[in-house]
Amino acid sequence: MTTGPLPATPGVELPVVSWQRQPKLPFAVRVERLAEDAALVILQGELDSCTAPRFRDAVDATIGEGTRAIVVDLSELAFIDAAGLGWSSWPRDPLAPAPSR
Repeated sequence: MTTGPLPATPGVELPVVSWQRQPKLPFAVRVERLAEDAALVILQGELDSCTAPRFRDAVDATIGEGTRAIVVDLSELAFIDAAGLGWSSWPRDPLAPAPSR
């Protein structure tokens, strides 16, 4: 048994496959302060592999400003894919429990 690429078939062209679809709605992320250490992150449009980094940047900036609690509002999203859903486990690590007072 041999492994490797299949031989080309003369006269047959393979279709071009694109793994990233073009967004139909613009993506926007808005951050509103709920309290000194809490924020609301509102997502609009489409959250996918192309827009997820912008969401993560906004969360990183919010955490950098001392936010300890983040609420994410998905009610204005029209589309979310698996890459967009990946955020659900991502922010947990940087948000360690606040020290008890």
